[in-house]
Amino acid sequence: MTDALLFVLIAGGTLGLASVLRATLSGHQEHPAPWLDARGVLLFVPLIVLLAVGAPFAVTVPIMTGTAIYLLVALGSVLGIARATRILLVLIGAAVLFGHGVRIETVRIPFTPQVVGLGWLSFPLTALWLLLCAVLFGRAGSIPSVSFGVAGIAGVTFYLICRMLPWATGASAQALSVAVAAGCL
Repeated sequence: MTDALLFVLIAGGTLGLASVLRATLSGHQEHPAPWLDARGVLLFVPLIVLLAVGAPFAVTVPIMTGTAIYLLVALGSVLGIARATRILLVLIGAAVLFGHGVRIETVRIPFTPQVVGLGWLSFPLTALWLLLCAVLFGRAGSIPSVSFGVAGIAGVTFYLICRMLPWATGASAQALSVAVAAGCL
């Protein structure tokens, strides 16, 4: 019950975030905005699989937030939220994800084995990365074949990583990756 309530709260907050991103892209997009249709139902497949296998809450928060972002983008044209509000909602979504472990903590210097810890720059860099991903994926998301192809490849890649690094991932991560790949392919 608590997970469902939190999902509704995250979905509502992310709805505002997605509408902000949608308004940012309005007028500059060649393709029509995504709408709620049968393809959108596929985004709920990973969440349903994770809840069915009893995944821990820390694992379900990112997929719940991603599903809520989809709902926000789909309803963004109806809400008509200002750009500054959308950016604020992206930062709030980034803070939620950062609090649950989705973060960039280190950077590896190319062509060397040296790794640099980011410290206090971790949150700003993570928030900027998530904002850029939201804007770029929002544009690509309006082309169904591109978005489902990229998500399918990402799901398969994530599953292979889970199989190669069993010490770093668990059964929930494998179930999530298979669900994403199956839902998109």
